[in-house]
Amino acid sequence: MSDTATAEGGGSNKLSPWKWEEVIPFLSQSEVTFSQGFLRCRPEQWFPGFSAHWQPIFHSLNLDIEVGEVRPVLQLPVGESSLFLGSLHGEELGLLVNARLFEFVSRTYIPEAPLLAKHLLVEYFARRFLSTLVRSWSGQMEADFRFESERVLSGQQFPGGVTVSFRANGEPFSLEIGLGEKILHRLQELWIAQAVQGAGPTTTDKTLPLRLVLGGTYLSPSEIGQQLVVGNTLPLSFGGVRDASLLLHDEPWMKGELCAVGSGESPQWGVRVVGEGDERPLSPSGMTPVLYELGESDIGRTEMMLLSQPGANHGFSSQVDEPVRIVISGQVVARGRLRVRLGDENSSRSTQTLAPLLVEVLTVE
Repeated sequence: MSDTATAEGGGSNKLSPWKWEEVIPFLSQSEVTFSQGFLRCRPEQWFPGFSAHWQPIFHSLNLDIEVGEVRPVLQLPVGESSLFLGSLHGEELGLLVNARLFEFVSRTYIPEAPLLAKHLLVEYFARRFLSTLVRSWSGQMEADFRFESERVLSGQQFPGGVTVSFRANGEPFSLEIGLGEKILHRLQELWIAQAVQGAGPTTTDKTLPLRLVLGGTYLSPSEIGQQLVVGNTLPLSFGGVRDASLLLHDEPWMKGELCAVGSGESPQWGVRVVGEGDERPLSPSGMTPVLYELGESDIGRTEMMLLSQPGANHGFSSQVDEPVRIVISGQVVARGRLRVRLGDENSSRSTQTLAPLLVEVLTVE
């Protein structure tokens, strides 16, 4: 028998359930939906004239601004922030100014002024920021923007937004732009349209089978019958939690990290794409690859293009507590359960993370 697959055998170590919830991240359905559009977009591309509105005032105030990262997010870091609220076509648009940035602005320009005057100064900058943001929008729709006032921030008031990291006279800062739900969906639609632009007609009924594969092992033809026995364990010889594969037509397409999608007692398998898949490795001489499949779905051409973006997420209908499908040459030959071999049933989270995964055979087809 080869050393790629072994029976459970004796010894002090015991097979334990794999506590996946301690190892892989949870994703909400929103994180999956927006990961292929809004969260992949580059908002600064849609506001090309924004900096031109501010260069004169920065120069007159002897203020050196270097913009770093502009990042779409679904959860804004609230903390101790002042909210300056406006509306765009009736939808909320806000600027969150954290305490450090508030203090910098007031310290730089009116350090000895009373608190009310400092609030009025920061409100002026917020009003100007939001109004110039709207005016520099490159979309075709005419903007109907109204600035309201400073408001009390109540938790996660916005479903998403944009975090802007920058340096002001060498000091690092960030500010957040809160987006209402309709604005969020509008940016989602714009990025998707941009991502598939020039790819030809995408309105087709044709779909392709997509499979999520954790990894697998190799067996010789003579070992297949010996190892695919109820109660036996198979090793994970290639692949892994952070090296899972997405197969199209049973061929490697993209690679990614495992995730759990949803909340409650029955989350489903998901994957976060990290890049293009590696070519299928050559099997050792005389060996047959055995794959551990976690989920499958059908995707169309448009979703293929969106899912090929690094960072995009995809959810499957298979629940994480369902048996793993053990597949040879595209055929399900058995089903199993993910296990780890630990010396202590109360092992720590770090032990769960580092312990090698095994597949315990439950049923044989």
